[in-house]
Amino acid sequence: MATLPLGFLAKVILISASGALSPGPLTVAVATLGFKRGYKGGIVASLGHTLAEFPLVLCLALGLSTVINDLRTKLVVSLVGGSSLIAFGILQFLDAIKSAPNSVNSLSNGSSLVIGFTLTLFNPFFLIWWLSIGLSLVTEAIMLMQLVGVLVLYLAHVWLDYFWLTLVAYLASLGKRSTKISKLGAQYLLSRGAIPC
Repeated sequence: MATLPLGFLAKVILISASGALSPGPLTVAVATLGFKRGYKGGIVASLGHTLAEFPLVLCLALGLSTVINDLRTKLVVSLVGGSSLIAFGILQFLDAIKSAPNSVNSLSNGSSLVIGFTLTLFNPFFLIWWLSIGLSLVTEAIMLMQLVGVLVLYLAHVWLDYFWLTLVAYLASLGKRSTKISKLGAQYLLSRGAIPC
């Protein structure tokens, strides 16, 4: 049985980094989730991302790129995607205004999943990446090992998404901890009269 060359896997990882590690709406949303939910918010959002991304990769592999490349399809996805990103931004802004510092976390793991799915599926840049750069990788994987090659390609790609989004969420959660520590320290100093009011 043929195997994918290590050079191809290295290329997939390097090229995938251009999409996975680039800042975008999902990265910003995951930072917010991480601040509220910790690293788990990143893991669950990554799962939502996978639920949107993997079917697209399969469609590309099965030759449905002609449907996806249709101008009307691109227009609909762009309009829906742009509207979704604007709506999400407004909701995040309103949530930030309404939320008190000690309020109970309003985001559940379910909403982390929905955020990961929605911000992936309706992100025009995500679709452009897969319809251009990603499609060439899928084509090469098929030529090397057919659908098994596509599965290996996807696994070599998606771990970066999980790594990056989980790291972003974890680092955001550290900011929450340091904010709590700073507040506790200030309260302690105030209670001891060390800071004049």
